[in-house]
Amino acid sequence: MLRRPLLCVCLCGILLIWLLQAAGVLLAGQRAIEQFSLPEDREILTVEGTVAERTGKGPVLADLRILSGLAEGSAEAALPKRFRLQVVTEDGDFASDCAYGSRLILAGTFRPYAHAGNPGEFDAADYYGDLDYIGTLRDPEVLEIREGEGTALKWRIRNALSRFREKCLRRIRRVYPAREASVMADLLLGEREGLDRDIKGLFQANGIAHILSISGLHISIIGLTIFRLLRKTCLPVPVCCVIPMGILGAYVLLTGGSISAVRAAGTVILLLLARALGRTPDPPTALGLLAFLLLLRSPAALRSASFLLSFGALLGILLIAPTLQALWEGLFPKKEKIRFLREDTGHPLWEGIRKLAEPLPGALLLTLRISLGLQLATLPVTLWFYYEVPRYAMLLNLLVLPFMTLLLVAGFLSLVPGLGIVGTVSYQILRLMEYLCGLFDRLPGRSWNPGRPRVWMMVTYVVVWLLIAGICSEAGQRFTAALCGRLRFALRFHCGRSHPRAIQQDRTFRPFADLKEIRKAAKKGGKKEIKNGGKEETGKEIKKGGKEESRKEIKKGGKEENRKEIKKESRKEIKNGIRKEASAEGEKTVRGSKFVHTLAALLGLLSVAAFALPRTVPGSVTFLSVGQGDAIFLVTEGREVYLVDGGSTSRERVGEYVIKPFLKYMGCSRIDGIFLSHPDADHVSGLEELVAGRDVWGLRIGGIYVTPQALAEDAELMDALQKSASEESFRRRIPVRTIAAGDTWQSGETAVSCLHPAADFRAEDPNESSMCLLVTLREAGPLLLLTGDIQGAGEECLMEALRELPVFSVSADATCPDVTASRASARDAAAPGTSGSGEISAPGDAHPPLILKVAHHGSRYSTPAEFLTLTRPALSVISAPERSIYGHPHAELLERLTDAGTVTLRTDRCGAITVLTTKQGTIRLSVNEKGGMSKN
Repeated sequence: MLRRPLLCVCLCGILLIWLLQAAGVLLAGQRAIEQFSLPEDREILTVEGTVAERTGKGPVLADLRILSGLAEGSAEAALPKRFRLQVVTEDGDFASDCAYGSRLILAGTFRPYAHAGNPGEFDAADYYGDLDYIGTLRDPEVLEIREGEGTALKWRIRNALSRFREKCLRRIRRVYPAREASVMADLLLGEREGLDRDIKGLFQANGIAHILSISGLHISIIGLTIFRLLRKTCLPVPVCCVIPMGILGAYVLLTGGSISAVRAAGTVILLLLARALGRTPDPPTALGLLAFLLLLRSPAALRSASFLLSFGALLGILLIAPTLQALWEGLFPKKEKIRFLREDTGHPLWEGIRKLAEPLPGALLLTLRISLGLQLATLPVTLWFYYEVPRYAMLLNLLVLPFMTLLLVAGFLSLVPGLGIVGTVSYQILRLMEYLCGLFDRLPGRSWNPGRPRVWMMVTYVVVWLLIAGICSEAGQRFTAALCGRLRFALRFHCGRSHPRAIQQDRTFRPFADLKEIRKAAKKGGKKEIKNGGKEETGKEIKKGGKEESRKEIKKGGKEENRKEIKKESRKEIKNGIRKEASAEGEKTVRGSKFVHTLAALLGLLSVAAFALPRTVPGSVTFLSVGQGDAIFLVTEGREVYLVDGGSTSRERVGEYVIKPFLKYMGCSRIDGIFLSHPDADHVSGLEELVAGRDVWGLRIGGIYVTPQALAEDAELMDALQKSASEESFRRRIPVRTIAAGDTWQSGETAVSCLHPAADFRAEDPNESSMCLLVTLREAGPLLLLTGDIQGAGEECLMEALRELPVFSVSADATCPDVTASRASARDAAAPGTSGSGEISAPGDAHPPLILKVAHHGSRYSTPAEFLTLTRPALSVISAPERSIYGHPHAELLERLTDAGTVTLRTDRCGAITVLTTKQGTIRLSVNEKGGMSKN
């Protein structure tokens, strides 16, 4: 790292940007937009702006000026030039007629992007805020168009590239069928708006959707091919580098300038620039410099999935893949080649086969290593944004990626007039990919869905793999060897005195003997040398000098002189010698044995396995924000998952856009049961999507529970539901069962009872036959009463059933216990447009706190005062849209709830509401996890 000072500087800059954003000093994306005064939702505006982009919905305006609809002059000076406004129009010709650089004056309805109201739901405000979009202008009226300002050089280049892009798109639509044409348009030109939904979903589900993005393969085919062709000419090296750089820049503009395209093209451009300047190209430095420059331009990109996945993929190739190679070599030392590859028979045919087969094992291992490195590097990002990972993605990529070069080359050649026949190759390859995805799609356990990981899991994963990469590097192995040797020496040297027997019994490593034994051996050796030396010297001196000196004095003098040396020098030398031997032995141990590599591999596996920890909390219930409808997610003490209703009449495709993402977010690939209170569209529309798409989405449904009245009241809907649940094309059929008042069952400490309707109950209004469930979330703990759309005679029957229960058998004149003080934090959390948490508890002499799902979305005539007096709910939840055409929730009902002393939470103001219960009878609330209101 120190050999790359520029890379170190870039990494420090990236870290600084991240710290400033985390500390709130550097505002970017939606947080920066919220600092300015913006128009209100559905406000009529007159705006002026420059056409900076063009999409299928309409032009995108930059350099905005709000002429009317807001205090004049206040927004004109405040809005930065980088802020953009998406114009949404049904007139496609208007979008195509607006040239880049044109100045438009439009009048229309302003709609800000909404935050996600539910966990796992797509957050439009954050996504478009990171792109500096402040909102949309719908149903615009064109007041003025000035095209003269678009004559600047950059706009003329953009317009020329746009015209060329349109020609290429028309060419693709003529060469390929409609389905394959949408894929090739996205593959070659980045045209994602017309991409076929079925193919996109199929590729995403099987983990090969990345091939549809403009990536390094496109750039290498274009840039490096042109560079190599130019090098065969007489042009100098700088010219051969500059020409591909210009072509790559134009191609990035042509394809829309996505982050993956900018990353790939920018890396190649930096490498070519280094080659032109006579410097040695260094991919890690180029990658770090490019990431730093992109973050300087747009700091919010640090939170985007495209930025993290794009640079994480290269990080996997440059860092994780070599680490995996070192682990493989440490765990499985190199062995001799396969027998038939090293036998030399002399036969020419056999020799040809052997030469062809010899590089295959190495190439296969290299491909596996790179593919696994990509998966490991992008795993936390993929789980954070998409909540699941296809299990067979690596194997499928091994089959698909070899065809990508041929697919792209044939696709580019098919754009040349007269070479349309070459498109047949691309067409057949796409059909092959679809066939392979279909095969893998039918394999069991197609995807791994652990849900969104917690922050500590992400941090642990990154730290562990950085540690493994450091250990497996050459410098890391030397450091680890020395550290292991020193640690072993320290343990033997300092702990040996108190445990001499254990040291003596350990015969595996002799240099680490006990210090006392070392001292004794040194002293004995010194005495012997003194004695022998004394004898020899004494004999010689007596013979030569005739002096009569005592041998004892010589021995005594020798002892006195050598004892000091033994104490000072001999001890240091022995200690240093043991240290050197310890380091050498430690290095030998680290390099030669499998201990450290096995430990590193186990740490890596544990860091991945940590993501599988369950995210669902037993004894919890979540009321999803679905607009005009109901959807309730219940987790029992036995970790069984139930879904009560799931539909909406104010939001389209609520099953695909709300319920399914929430289940993925929570890591729930199985629903043990779906309860259908009654067959109205606002309760069943999303469930139909779940049942119909369960195999595509990887969901398993244990059963569907309905009332006998639902089967009789809406026979057509029930027949369709039963048919789709039992369709033979699906892997498993879903049993449809009926339940009525009196049916109960247990899941751990959670008990569920059906209170209404009875099997023989009949009513003219289907709402009166709504299924009502009483759930004891924990033994002797909080209760949950789900009432569907109950009203009228059905509500009277429900109250009679409640009075028969011991927990509600109290005097009708009893008042709700005063628990206002304990609910203060919950009331604060329920404020409109805020996020937070709170607690609700009840005194010990009262019945356990009751969580009431207010019936019929807060209708005026539901939930009367008598019902509230009987149930005395501690928390009431209303599921209603922000602007209900029925006036839900009604003011009279809200007044009744206030008089009853209950805390009232509304999904139109709080978004999804999660209730966690404890055995101590406490209700813990968590509302509006995404931090904004859901606009339906």
